[in-house]
Order: sequence, then C-alpha cells, then structure tokens
Amino acid sequence: MATTAYDAEVRHGHQLHTFTIPNLEMPICQSCGEKVFTENVDRQVNDALRAHLKLSPDQIPEAKNERVP
Repeated sequence: MATTAYDAEVRHGHQLHTFTIPNLEMPICQSCGEKVFTENVDRQVNDALRAHLKLSPDQIPEAKNERVP
C-alpha cells in the first residue's frame, strides 16, 4: 500500500469531471509502479468526487460513477 496524489477523471451522468485526490491510498507495484484499483480505491475516488461536486452521498450513488482509465 502507498499514499499518492492521483489525478482522477470520473464520468458522472453525461459529464467528465477532472480533479486531484492528494492522498489516495492504493496498492502500487514496487517493481513496475502499476496502480491497482480495488473496491477501497474506487470508494475513495467516489468520496472525492462527492467532495469535488459538494454533494452528499445520496446525491451520487456509487454505482452510477465511472472512473476513466
């Protein structure tokens, strides 16, 4: 596990939102640096999207968001 800044691109509805998550905790391969996106990482990204849009959890259901690779 590592903590890293991550530039996220998430599609919510028909709009693409770009924002930075300064302290994303995620598995990162020590050999190649590949980032591994787990359910916990997706939850952190969804929480950051809600904060970015200043919305409550019930206004953005997790299943409707799509992280853009």
